[in-house]
Amino acid sequence: MLLISQIVLALASLFAALLLYRQPNKLTAQSKTLAHLVTICVLLIFISSFVPIFVTEDGEDSRTFLLILTNLQLYLALPLMSSLVFCHCLNKHFSKGTWGRWSLVLLASFELCRRAEVGDYYSAGIAISCSLLIAGGFMYQRSRLVLPLVQLVTIASYSMALIIFSTELSPFKVSNDNYYNILLGLAICLICYCFGKNLSTTPRV
Repeated sequence: MLLISQIVLALASLFAALLLYRQPNKLTAQSKTLAHLVTICVLLIFISSFVPIFVTEDGEDSRTFLLILTNLQLYLALPLMSSLVFCHCLNKHFSKGTWGRWSLVLLASFELCRRAEVGDYYSAGIAISCSLLIAGGFMYQRSRLVLPLVQLVTIASYSMALIIFSTELSPFKVSNDNYYNILLGLAICLICYCFGKNLSTTPRV
């Protein structure tokens, strides 16, 4: 079952990346930058879910490599994607350089908290913060939403995946990797669908 859920998350990640570029017209320069950044986040999620299918945890090097991929997904890709969606919903846009520095802040914060032995609190904070960013961004945009039900399902699946079922992030003792993979796969597809709907495009000539 775990293998199936990993494949589901990997395929969902690829599909989510394609949804960003499914536009009737060409994306504007600003929208293209946002789409590229979210795509990087989604591809990190894809890699972290796809590689473990073929790499086992038999050796110490393999375990370290898989742990690095997991950390990139949980402590970089997810919070960065959530931040991008939140800022876009609020119509706040920043340069690639700014987002690059924010990525470094996320990685540095994780490392500092890990060394300070408060990693569990940081992980719970990441799960709650990411969920609130997605929920807050969609709620701010609610008056302009075409399909409110889609946003509600997105918020529910994303929050449940991170706060309840994530083995590393959840503050509860009910974590389940299968539910996490499936719910996260659903959530990122819906996030990219909603995000792509709000990207600006150039008018046809």
